[in-house]
Amino acid sequence: MLYKSEKALASICRQGVALTPDGTGISKTLLLKRTAFRHEKEIRLLYLADDKEITRDGLLLYQVNPTVLVEQLMVDPRLAENEAKSFIAEIQRETGFSGPIKRSLLYAPPKGFETRIKEL
Repeated sequence: MLYKSEKALASICRQGVALTPDGTGISKTLLLKRTAFRHEKEIRLLYLADDKEITRDGLLLYQVNPTVLVEQLMVDPRLAENEAKSFIAEIQRETGFSGPIKRSLLYAPPKGFETRIKEL
């Protein structure tokens, strides 16, 4: 991934993307992301496939070891805490995944931003 500032990404968009016969011009845009997401350490696999390599269902099949590829899983932050714990246990039981599995706190209020409602 190439992490860029919003200003740099806007500049790239203004310059335009080369429409190359092999699709690499447009494909490179799939490797751009805002700097704010650098912590995700995201990996994207882009592969230009020969039609013979694609299955009848339109899939490209390849071998991958998910225990090497995936370091951590995050479950939906909208799950209640008990639902998240149950779901995490199910993932571990069904997949044998031994890495950290956490409930995202994406929608959690920042500490100190909780308030009480007073009666009038």
